[in-house]
Amino acid sequence: MSIEFLLLKKIEIATGCAKKLVFPVPESCDASSRLFGFIAQYHLISWAVILFFFLMLLMLALNLKK
Repeated sequence: MSIEFLLLKKIEIATGCAKKLVFPVPESCDASSRLFGFIAQYHLISWAVILFFFLMLLMLALNLKK
């Protein structure tokens, strides 16, 4: 098995675990899998928020420099 396949399998298991955070968790969903799944699901949203705030700070800095 390739590393890519194993990583995709880990993401698939972890995102399944992240969806079951509020419900009884299966034995295969340990804490690291739940955390990994949470990051895999929400990293795009968090990066968008970070980028938005960075752009706002940049615009503010350019505005104050004038």
